[in-house]
Amino acid sequence: KLLERCLIAGYPYNDLLALFYWAQKALLEGVSPETVNARFLWRWLHSWGIAPDLYHCSSCGCLLDGSAGWFHNAFVCSACNPAASMHKIDLFAEYALSKSFIPRGDAAALLEQARPLQELFVKNLDENR
Repeated sequence: KLLERCLIAGYPYNDLLALFYWAQKALLEGVSPETVNARFLWRWLHSWGIAPDLYHCSSCGCLLDGSAGWFHNAFVCSACNPAASMHKIDLFAEYALSKSFIPRGDAAALLEQARPLQELFVKNLDENR
């Protein structure tokens, strides 16, 4: 359904083929579907130029300390939006930006970070299509 909502019929999206391929490889290697999905969604947003920066606050530009709030489809530091609920994103950022489709380190902790991010990334896609 997400693809139907976000893609224009008949328009080539070559970047998605590579994303699908590497997502399938990760699933076959036993990476959790939720973790793979979050990485797929972030990389899809990145290919469109609308992915949230995983290392810098979208408001002031400061380095995020491994956690961030979500505001207007971007990550912000606690100083810029103290009311935002904070999400741990350090492990996800490392995995999303990695060239390897196999995550390193604590898979359970990565999964806990990836779960809520999926919804945020889908929201971003829906609002920017």
